[in-house]
Amino acid sequence: MRRTRILTHPGVHEDRGLYVIEVNISGIPCVIYNVPGLWDSVRDGKTNLQAKNGNIEDLIGRIVNVLDGHRLGKKLSRKALKYAGQLASWMWSLAICTKILKRYQ
Repeated sequence: MRRTRILTHPGVHEDRGLYVIEVNISGIPCVIYNVPGLWDSVRDGKTNLQAKNGNIEDLIGRIVNVLDGHRLGKKLSRKALKYAGQLASWMWSLAICTKILKRYQ
């Protein structure tokens, strides 16, 4: 994974994009379709790129932009890492609070 420059998810359905956050924590930006399960995990143009849902040409174009645009890839990588860290902290806090609440119900 150390040499990975990008992750793409060409699926048009997703329950929850935790894998996007996990990959972003490694500093790897993602190119995905704009689908409901990924909206919270992605900030289009800032942390990752979203293609129009089901539009393969748009998806490919965005992948090429990241791979060819060294500066874009570095910018996305840096911001994705920062944003994923914020989400991971929030999710960790939520999990702890949920455990405590369940214990005392």
